Amino acid sequence: MLVLRSMASVEATPTVIWHSQPVKPGQTVMLYGEGLARARVRVRRLPDQEPGMPDLAPAEADNRSVPGREATTIQARERALKVVLPETAPPGIFSLEVGGGEVVWTVLVNAPQPWWARGAQRLEATPGEDLRVFGLGLGWRGVEEALAGTPPGLPRTRLVLKGDRTIELAVKEADLYSIRAPLPAGMDPGAYEVWIHNGCGGPAGWARCPELLQVRVSAPWPDREFNVLRFGARGDGVAEDDAPVQRAIDEAGRSGGGVVWFPSGQYRFNRPLRIPRRVLLRGAGRDSVLLHWSNRHFARLRGIIHGETQFGLEDMTLWYVGAERDECAWHRILIPVGWIHGPSLSTNRSVKVDETFQAVAPPGIGAVGRIAPRCHPWRRCHHRTESEDPYNGFRTDRHDS
Repeated sequence: MLVLRSMASVEATPTVIWHSQPVKPGQTVMLYGEGLARARVRVRRLPDQEPGMPDLAPAEADNRSVPGREATTIQARERALKVVLPETAPPGIFSLEVGGGEVVWTVLVNAPQPWWARGAQRLEATPGEDLRVFGLGLGWRGVEEALAGTPPGLPRTRLVLKGDRTIELAVKEADLYSIRAPLPAGMDPGAYEVWIHNGCGGPAGWARCPELLQVRVSAPWPDREFNVLRFGARGDGVAEDDAPVQRAIDEAGRSGGGVVWFPSGQYRFNRPLRIPRRVLLRGAGRDSVLLHWSNRHFARLRGIIHGETQFGLEDMTLWYVGAERDECAWHRILIPVGWIHGPSLSTNRSVKVDETFQAVAPPGIGAVGRIAPRCHPWRRCHHRTESEDPYNGFRTDRHDS
C-alpha cells in the first residue's frame, strides 16, 4: 500500500521537459514530460512592460498581476499534453502554469531560447567583430512569415553581455532564429553571460545562453613570407601549379600562419586551394597576378578556395570556369556565385573575380549574388554581359579601407 501511494504521488506531480514554439494565439502548444495526464493548466499572456536589465531570474521577475485563465487541454497523456492558447489574446509570450497539486510548473511559450553565441572563433569572439546568437524565439520575424504572429508595438530584440561590466549591444539583425550585433572595438576581454530579450514579456522575458561567451583580443597575424616559386610553382600560365602552391600554403599553416607570396605571373589550377587559419594569399598586384582555374574536370569543381576561418586574399585577380552549368553554390559567402567558401574572410583587398558560365540565381537574389552578413559592403560590383561570348561574366572589385 505504501508503494502504491508513493507511485500515485509521483504521478500527480507534473514535470515539463520540453514544449513547442513558436505558437500563435489559437494554436496548440505541445508539452512533453511526466505526470501530465491529470494536470491542470492556467494560461496568461505576459504584459509587455519595460524589461529593464537582466538582473533577476525570470521566475523572480514574473509579473503575476495579470490574472490567468483555465486553459483548454486536449489529448492528455501521462507524458504528453496539448494546450490551446487563447485565440483572442495578442501575439506575445504566454505563461503556462501546469499543476497537479501543490507543485506548479511554469512554461514560457515564445520566450527566447538562446542555444549558443559565437564569433569568428566559434565560441570565442574578438572585440570589433560581429557576434552571432542562434536559438529559437530570439525575434519575431520569420524566414517567410511570423510563425508566432506579430506582437503589438513592433517589439525590439535586445542583447546584453554581463561580465565584470554590463554591455548592451546594438542589434543589427534579429529574426526568429538568430541575432547579429557588433562587439565594441574597445570592450574588455573576459567571460560574459549572454542575455536575450525579444521585446515581449517584460522582465520575465529575459533568457540566458547556457554557455559563457569568451571574448579575447586576437593576436597579430604572422608576417613570415612563403614565396610560391620556391615551392616549385611556375606562374607561366601553362604548368599546373596546384601542388606547389598548396605546399606553400600548408607550410604557412604548419608555421602558425603567414603570407603566401605570388610574384607576377599566371598561376594555373585544376583543384580547389585549401587555406588554413591566419594565412594570407598576397599577390604582386591585381593587374599582374592571375590565379586561373581551367577546370578540366568540368562539373566536378566544387569551389575554388576553401577555408574554415581567418584567411585572406590580397592584390590579385581570380578567374575560373564554373562547374555544374545552371547550378550555383548559393551559401552565405564572401564572393558572388559561391566559389570562395569561408565563414570569416578576414581580409580581401583589391581582389577581382571573373567567372565564366551562365548563372541562374535563385528567386529574389540578384545576378551578382548574396553577400555574407559579416562581409563589408561591396563598393563596386556589376554584372557584365558580352554579346559575342556564349556566357555571362561576373566581375567584382572590392577595396577595404
